[in-house]
Amino acid sequence: MGRGFQGAVLDLLGARQFDLKVVQTQDVYGGVMRRVSFSSDSPLPASLHEAAAWLRLWFPLEGGREVQRGYTISSIAPDSDGCDIDFFVHDGGGPAAHWATHAKVGDHLHAQVMGSRPFQQDEALQGVVLFADESAFPAVCSILRVLPINVHAEVIVGGDHDLTAFLPERRNKLTTARFVDGASPVSCVESVLQSVMRDGPGLENWQFWAAGERSALRDIRVLIARGRHFPRSAVHIQAYWIAERSFTLER
Repeated sequence: MGRGFQGAVLDLLGARQFDLKVVQTQDVYGGVMRRVSFSSDSPLPASLHEAAAWLRLWFPLEGGREVQRGYTISSIAPDSDGCDIDFFVHDGGGPAAHWATHAKVGDHLHAQVMGSRPFQQDEALQGVVLFADESAFPAVCSILRVLPINVHAEVIVGGDHDLTAFLPERRNKLTTARFVDGASPVSCVESVLQSVMRDGPGLENWQFWAAGERSALRDIRVLIARGRHFPRSAVHIQAYWIAERSFTLER
């Protein structure tokens, strides 16, 4: 199939390719997402075991073409021979959501690994502020699973679906979750930061991680830059998709 310029560049850069085979599908998070479980024709890289790591998946289009999208690894087999990926399925979804909705056991996807930036926590980490809409919810879940038990987590879930009930449970009471609907969650993020500084432990040795729709993140990016509460190395803000467009961004 034709992958165009993007595929040629990835091949030129030596991006490793894997053949993924569907072994199971199921609805998760109250039916908001479709989990597709894959087996791999060869062991997946160790880097994909890290929180918020992602794969480049190639989805078929009409005319024999393929389009690439980045998707977070929801879980990976201990021996690296397979993984689970959660797809946000919704009206007006692009080729990835369409494929996941109709995927069946035995279907195949090609995947490549290059450019994934897993969540990296500092050794002195005291807390994290996490924001995600539906597209980034699996990444936030993977981050929460690896946080040390003594690390605070302030989680803000945006978008059209309140998924806070599906966040992983932690063996402490240091996680606070909020849902904010609407297109601009920046006021909620600002309120959380002020609360931590005023009533909590402060933001020293904290990290900020956010992903989701581009315009919502633009306002959050301005807020974080203006407040200067975090060193640049402690901030990760990444757009996963654009409203009114049926495809995700290159990650």
